[in-house]
Amino acid sequence: MARGIARMIGPLSLACAVAAVTAFAACSRAEEAPFVLRFIGHDSFAINSGGGKVVLVDPYGPGSVMSELRPFPVGFEADAVTVSHSHPDHNYVRGAAGDPTVIRVPGSWRFGDLKLTVLQGREGRPGGLSSSSNLICVFERDGAKVVHLGDSGIVVDSATLEAISDADAVIVSIDDYVISMERIMEFMGRIRARTVVPAHWEGADQLARFLGDEYTAGAPVERTGSEVVLAAGMPRRILVMTPLMAGE
Repeated sequence: MARGIARMIGPLSLACAVAAVTAFAACSRAEEAPFVLRFIGHDSFAINSGGGKVVLVDPYGPGSVMSELRPFPVGFEADAVTVSHSHPDHNYVRGAAGDPTVIRVPGSWRFGDLKLTVLQGREGRPGGLSSSSNLICVFERDGAKVVHLGDSGIVVDSATLEAISDADAVIVSIDDYVISMERIMEFMGRIRARTVVPAHWEGADQLARFLGDEYTAGAPVERTGSEVVLAAGMPRRILVMTPLMAGE
């Protein structure tokens, strides 16, 4: 009798242990932070890993942006800061708290389940690409891809085009300088961007001009707050995010 009970306890204990591990793994996965894009203002965004690692993109410096934005929130918690180029409206590394990893060169990094690929590009100008450097950031997590173009002009390099194509969200400057407004959505169509996030606008009037029928190419326009949850298969649209540091 005792042997029979022992035989039963062995498989039952193993089954219970497997069930407990499975439940713990599922619980751990459920507790992961969602993949969130936060718009701080101008061309500055923050993006996170499932474990809560935060990458800050292009923080803007004091006096470098439109008066409709409040100053960058000094002491912003971030594990890494990416800088697309050295202009003061993209390069306020001191705005981040502590001693984050500062990324100013092309390459690949991992922050937990968040993969970051930084590509060499060129800054845009009204007449086309300039000789100035501009880094493009590609973030990938949970099957979703997000591209931050910085001050990139229209990309012509085939390898870079492939790397930024088919993204679920693309953050693009609409200031009518690095890319003229009439060419922005054409470029977004060429790289098959799903959700287009306008950034780097010089005031509400410029944003409103971009959102007019002349430039949106018939894409639906939606508005949201300063955060959006990212996922694979984002809808095709222009998503206007509210800057976290919008003036009150």
